[in-house]
Amino acid sequence: MIISKAEFADRTREAASGYVQIAARRKFLIGLPIAVCGAIAYLVASSLPPQYTAEAMLTLNTRSVEVIEIDSVVSRLPQENATLRTELDALSSRSMAARVARDLDLVHDANFLHELYAPRSAWQGLINELQDRLFRGSDVAQEPEASGAVSAPSSIRESPIGIPNGTSDQEAVSGGSPNPEPREATASLEFAAINWLLNGLQVSNDGRSYTIRVGFTSHSPELSTKVANAFAEGYLADQIELKVKATREATTWLSRRLEELRHELEASEEAVQQFRGEADLLEIGGDTIAGQQLSQLNSQLIGARNKRLQLEARLQSVRQTAENDHDRGMVSDVLISPTVDALRMKLTQAIADAQLLQEDLGPRHPLRLSVEAQVAVLKQQLGAEIERARRSLENEVIAARNEEAQLEALLRADKGRYGEGGEAVVRLNQLQREAEANRTLYESLLNRYKQTVEQDTLATAEARLISEAVPPGSPAGPRKLPILLLGLIVGAGIGGSLATVLEWRDRSVRRIAEIEDMSGVPVFGVLPSVGRVGASPEELILDRPRAPFSEALRRTLVAFQLSHGAAGVKVIMVTSATAGESKTLFCVAAARALGTTGVRVLVIDADLRRPRVAAAFGGEGSVHIGDVIRGRVAFEEAVRKDPRSGAQFLAAVPERGDPQILLDSDGFATLLDRARERYDLVIIDTPPLLAATDAAVIGAGADVNLFLVRWGKTPRTVVFAALRFFSLCRITVDGIILTRVNSRRLAKYDDIPDTIPYRTASRRNRLTTASAERLSSWYTGQ
Repeated sequence: MIISKAEFADRTREAASGYVQIAARRKFLIGLPIAVCGAIAYLVASSLPPQYTAEAMLTLNTRSVEVIEIDSVVSRLPQENATLRTELDALSSRSMAARVARDLDLVHDANFLHELYAPRSAWQGLINELQDRLFRGSDVAQEPEASGAVSAPSSIRESPIGIPNGTSDQEAVSGGSPNPEPREATASLEFAAINWLLNGLQVSNDGRSYTIRVGFTSHSPELSTKVANAFAEGYLADQIELKVKATREATTWLSRRLEELRHELEASEEAVQQFRGEADLLEIGGDTIAGQQLSQLNSQLIGARNKRLQLEARLQSVRQTAENDHDRGMVSDVLISPTVDALRMKLTQAIADAQLLQEDLGPRHPLRLSVEAQVAVLKQQLGAEIERARRSLENEVIAARNEEAQLEALLRADKGRYGEGGEAVVRLNQLQREAEANRTLYESLLNRYKQTVEQDTLATAEARLISEAVPPGSPAGPRKLPILLLGLIVGAGIGGSLATVLEWRDRSVRRIAEIEDMSGVPVFGVLPSVGRVGASPEELILDRPRAPFSEALRRTLVAFQLSHGAAGVKVIMVTSATAGESKTLFCVAAARALGTTGVRVLVIDADLRRPRVAAAFGGEGSVHIGDVIRGRVAFEEAVRKDPRSGAQFLAAVPERGDPQILLDSDGFATLLDRARERYDLVIIDTPPLLAATDAAVIGAGADVNLFLVRWGKTPRTVVFAALRFFSLCRITVDGIILTRVNSRRLAKYDDIPDTIPYRTASRRNRLTTASAERLSSWYTGQ
């Protein structure tokens, strides 16, 4: 759902106002932890000794100096944020702290031992003194100071940074005490020194440069300066040592590996030559002898096959010519022979002459017949010549086939021999590849080895020191204001948490707006608690008409009359969710307040389980409502009158059976009809709804139903469960009245003055379907 800016601002102001109200209601609960924590923080800040911070500055090298163009064993640091973060972690690592502790020999440094064992505050010194008196006695003398070192106070039981209980610096350094042993004491001091260094170290970067700030904080300015510079120098030295170590390890490994590869290369090349000799795979011109022979035979076979195909094609043409005499003139295209050419030319001339003579002399002329005889002779000679050529071609084809078959046989034999040596060739190729791979790897590692040897003396750090630490002139802490603010914030957090928990655990009805918004029923009145005034609330309305309770009750009745109007409202049912919510008190007090004004009012006690109306009026009677409903007694005889106010009431006694059957009978309906006729207003006191359902039966016949809630006592879940039950029974709750209200505390929950101007409505706000749904969802969520 999209809300407007104005609505969002209203909700924000409402939420802020709610928090302010919570703070006002729980101001003492919130203020007490703030005061206590603030006082503790002030005492702690006042007792802390001064601290001094010295700072050295490093920067990562962004420019590279290449003496020779070779790749380094350890690559340069990439200029990235992750790399810078990694270097910060390396500077603040435990291994770096151990290096600094060794470089400075802290376990024998007097300033460090004094820093380690000196009390951190006046409170710690007092605690140490008390421990010394309790555990060792007040008359035990302190151990003398060792030369060049400050002895630890004998009262130290446990160092805050890792020294075992009872270990003093005199014992740790000199080893004069048999327990612990000197070696164990030194190890404990080294462990404590590392922890002390890590606790005081600050390594930072502003995120906008490659500058690293190395700071150290202690109670001694000289010691802080010395440690900060030691961390910076140790970091640079560690980078150089890393490169030198890696280069030397790489050189050693490359030398060893080159020696192994050299032997492998020699062995692989020797294996190639030996196998060539054994398998007769000597090469000439890049190929083996067998391979060259096979290639030659293959070429010869291809030539013989082509020759045979050409001869067969010519032979086929000749055969076709011999079969067709008329095609013998075309034989010269197949048989290339001078004799055949001459015969063809003569035959052609003779045929042409015969045709001319036939045209000139006729077919029976002797000259023409002579020419035809010559044509026949020439054809016979040409046929004989073609036959001879055919036989010659057939012989040539046979010879070509024989030659082809011989070459094929030789080629198959050579292929067989070459195939028998194929495995040897494959093996030879494999050996050659292995030898070539060994040679390539050997040459590559040899080049890298030469480059690595040249780098052994060129190792440089990837950072440089741009500013050494100097002794600080003024202490850097402790800053008392942040400590005090922290104490106040902690106290506010504790107080706020307690107030929030109490508010969360408070499930009772306290806010008028909350119950109206959730139920959809208006709150007509707020009846304050009477406290200790010496009179009961029922009598207070008569004895002290100006009392706050009396005024509140009259305002409630006025609000009810203005909201519902005087006409048409005769019967009012009053109920509550649970017992103890002053519903009988309200019925009696309202009846007396109205009775004193001349209103004819009747109070009917319909609580047939625990009737209290007669006792509240101060009168008893032998006749009760049960007798009237059953018809044993007339209605007028059962009604009693309050002598002080003129109000009348109909008493009741506990029923043995089911009261709901009696209240749901025609007799009770007749009783209500009689009451409507005789009185201006009838108030019915019913049992609590969650204890009995009598109110639901009576509410169906009442004109107005009022629901009483005890402020600050009745849980919201109980209230809304009862209202939800009314909604399910289709009974309208016309108004809610809060009882036993603490007026001063109510003003802290609702933004209303102490006079409580009650809200009125021009129309009856009934429990609609939407309100019922809200009640149902709220009750289920709780």
